[in-house]
Amino acid sequence: MNGRFAWISAGLLALTLSGCSDGSLPELNRANIFQWSQWEEDRRWGPAFDDQLAELRDLQRRAPAMAPNDQLYWIERLTAILKQDSNPILRSECARTLAAFPGAAASAGLQIATADKLPEVRIATCAAWGQRGGPEASAALAQLATNDAETDVRLAAIGQLARYNDQQSLRALAQVINDRDPAIQFRAIESLRQVTGRDYGSDVNAWGIFLQGGSPPEPERSIADRLRTMF
Repeated sequence: MNGRFAWISAGLLALTLSGCSDGSLPELNRANIFQWSQWEEDRRWGPAFDDQLAELRDLQRRAPAMAPNDQLYWIERLTAILKQDSNPILRSECARTLAAFPGAAASAGLQIATADKLPEVRIATCAAWGQRGGPEASAALAQLATNDAETDVRLAAIGQLARYNDQQSLRALAQVINDRDPAIQFRAIESLRQVTGRDYGSDVNAWGIFLQGGSPPEPERSIADRLRTMF
């Protein structure tokens, strides 16, 4: 850990990692992120919070190459923060960090973030699921896209569904394309364009026919429309 972190290290509780005492994570061993919730004012207003976020981002980078015992340890710590910490920025970054870890335990932690009480955390979790990939991710995004109470969360989930060309994603997009909110409709159309490679513009009926297995002809696009999709 460089000098920029030295002052905060003295304030954080020393951590003896269960199953990680071999020193495989020397930098992270100096910071007990499980105790960060006690540092409310520092994390909101001071450099301590910036350093905590930096350590989480470093953890994201390290996660895939960690030993399984180390991965499980940090997944448990991150999940505990998601359950207990009052800071939504920290919870959001924990969700992004969990996405970097393989396995069912990390997915279970992300499910907790998916149900977070604050929309900004759920929005960050949409990006985390999009990064993570796989059937569980598309299922979680489909649920948020169709059922979340906040429009911004739904928009984030619909945007991430553009990564998935599977039946549950297409079913969710088929549902939200008929939403009365024009912003939801527009985002659904953009995701469908990316997923399917088809372009029926804003013709919801044509999209519906296509999603039901039909093959309506795509309309001729103007030069302006073609240029807009290129940039």
